[in-house]
Amino acid sequence: MKKKVNLGFAIGVLILSMVLMFNISYVFVWHIFSDRIRNLSEREAAFSKLSEICAYVDEYFIGEYDESALLEGISDGYVGALDDFSSYYLTKDEAQARHSEANSSYTGIGIIGSYDSENAGIRILQLPEGSSAKEHGLEVLDCIVAVDGVLVNTIGYESALEMIRGEEGTEVALTIYRQITGERFNVIVRRGAVITEQTLTYQMLNDSVGYIKLDNFDEGIDEAFINSYTDLCNQGMESLVLDLRMNPGGYMDQMVSIADLFLDEGQIIYKERDYTGAVKVYYAQEGAQQIEIALLINEFTAGSAEYFAAALAENGCAWVVGSTSAGMGYAQSSIELSDGSELVLSTSEYLTAKGNSLQGIGYTPDVQMQIDIDELYEVLTLTDPSDRQLDAACTVLQGN
Repeated sequence: MKKKVNLGFAIGVLILSMVLMFNISYVFVWHIFSDRIRNLSEREAAFSKLSEICAYVDEYFIGEYDESALLEGISDGYVGALDDFSSYYLTKDEAQARHSEANSSYTGIGIIGSYDSENAGIRILQLPEGSSAKEHGLEVLDCIVAVDGVLVNTIGYESALEMIRGEEGTEVALTIYRQITGERFNVIVRRGAVITEQTLTYQMLNDSVGYIKLDNFDEGIDEAFINSYTDLCNQGMESLVLDLRMNPGGYMDQMVSIADLFLDEGQIIYKERDYTGAVKVYYAQEGAQQIEIALLINEFTAGSAEYFAAALAENGCAWVVGSTSAGMGYAQSSIELSDGSELVLSTSEYLTAKGNSLQGIGYTPDVQMQIDIDELYEVLTLTDPSDRQLDAACTVLQGN
């Protein structure tokens, strides 16, 4: 038997619900509106302060000044205060120079490096054969702390790189900090053609263990990797040491292409979260190669190399050995401004297969084996045949 509902009671409940929903909506909307008003007020206060400074400079500064230079300084300082060396501002001339370099055979001094926050400079990770820097006596792990007398810490990482680039045959003055010896010295380096070939080395360590060292994830490295991997398989490889130490990263699509070889279809390689909060997931598309892998990383393993290590480890395809990686997980977008200047801004963040951020944190190995800068130098320059991190990776493979 159906129960009758009192019409007046039902209307009362409906009105009460509508009032309650209105109040909740009002509070929610007012909260958002208040936040926007607060942000607007803070921004107005900031611009008011800047306007006040401009007025005092205009009224009381005794010297001459260039207003356009002040504006460039404000723009550069605004972005620089983000405390993200991957975000930076380029003047119109700098932006034009960069685009012309991208479309021509620009030159540098032949180094592969990354930003070193500890020493406020450009750390040299690799010196390919034939590089101008190597011919002028620079060594791996040297840190460039000034370019033409200007501190890298003052102008920023990207601006320092721009200053190092230039016409072939011209010279650039560098101040070097050599951490191995504690020396600090100046050197003039003649710019030469940039060496762009992929650097990948491989060999059999014994009858069953193969070894591949990936120096970067530049364009075309996936094909070179497949060729070397196939060759090692033909030589009887049963397990593999993948060395990503000193690898500064590169293109994510190249990383995905190589990781795809070792992951089952449908496994997550990495995720990317943009500035709106939207997350895109990148999945493996091919069947996995059945092989045991030990993967070497260190504090100079960065970007796509870090996420490669995380992809294989978090999907149970590799053991990671070494020291915690660099922690560079932002992706940048180039934004052309109305006057032709350019803003390069970190607008998205990479996440591991399990959704973890590596930005400022790095990836922690399963087997931690830290070595100091002196021992690393000996490994990289082959002055000592022993390599404790490589030995640890081989031990992991034997144990599993």
